[in-house]
This record gives sequence, structure tokens and C-alpha cells, in this order.
Amino acid sequence: MLVVRSIAELALVAVARRQDGSGRDAWDEALRLRELLKFDFFFAQRREFAGELRAELALIDPDGGQVGADVSPDDAQRWLERLRPHVAHLVLRPFLDAYSVVAEQLAAADASEEFDEQQFLVGCLRVGRQWALQRRLASEESVSAEMFRTALKLARHRGLVESDDPTLDKRRRAFADELREARRYVAEIAGIASRETHL
Repeated sequence: MLVVRSIAELALVAVARRQDGSGRDAWDEALRLRELLKFDFFFAQRREFAGELRAELALIDPDGGQVGADVSPDDAQRWLERLRPHVAHLVLRPFLDAYSVVAEQLAAADASEEFDEQQFLVGCLRVGRQWALQRRLASEESVSAEMFRTALKLARHRGLVESDDPTLDKRRRAFADELREARRYVAEIAGIASRETHL
């Protein structure tokens, strides 16, 4: 259940930060995150998942619990401030950090060259260790061949590993952008949680 709670937190951050009605609503954001994480976590079917998400939002705000366009940026911000404790940074950050290493390496790779999975994973481990030393990753927990393999499985599922598609480079960059955005939301939750502990 902490995974659904974590997704609810990130969806609220996404809604709270959208400008002038632009961007995804809470439900779309939750579905996007569910799709992103589906190779690491088992999720219920969409209808059951929606019920789980509503239940989590209802715990945050008993008068709320709406999933979709009904959650305004002001509501989302209010719910984030009311929420205790925040868990997304503890539950999802290691996975999203690992995915980001893979996404960035794919975006930097030459799409016209033959893909060598073993060599690619070795490169991810090297870059992951470097990022951990530079504190670009929250912890070394994300520097894991197993986590990188799962991220690569997601990328392959999206057709981002090997393809004759002329837009492959563009789609790889979009994948990296998607991970950067999710990591920004996690960092925001971590910041809120850190401020709470110092009150």
C-alpha cells in the first residue's frame, strides 16, 4: 500500500505545480507513474487501482479523495502540507534514480549502433557509482545491476532499446525527461519531509 500512497503523493506534487490548468490531472499522473513502475511492482487493474488511490487521498483529506481534474493545484498543495508522514522519497526514489541512470545512458547512446546489453549495463554501473559519489543519486542502493536490468526491460517494452524508428533518439530523450520530472517530484517530497523533521 505504501507504493500507492507514494504515487498519490507524487501525483499531488504534479498537480500542485501545474500552471493555468496545463499539465496532467492527478489521475493521469498516477497512471503515468503506475506505467513507469509496473516492472518493479504489482498493481491492481485500473479500476481497483483507482479505488486504492481514492482511499489514499481520502486518508489525506476526508473531504477530498477525488481522482482526476477535480483536484485543483490549491487542493493538491493543501493536501501535501497536511499529509503526515511523506513516504514517496523513501519508497520510490531508489527505483526512479536507477531508472534515470538507464534513461540518461540510453539518451546519450548512438541509436544507429548495435546495442550491447552487457556493455550498456557495465556503463550504467560506472555512471551510477559516479553519480552516487557526486550525490546526484540519493543513495548507492540505486546502483544495482538488477535495478538497471528492470529499467532496461521497461525501456525495451517502450521500444527504446533497438528500433529502426527515426524518432528513436527523440523518444529516448523524452524518456530521460520523464524520469527527471519524476525525480524532481520525489525531491520535493523529500524536502517537505525534511522540513517537517526540523520543526
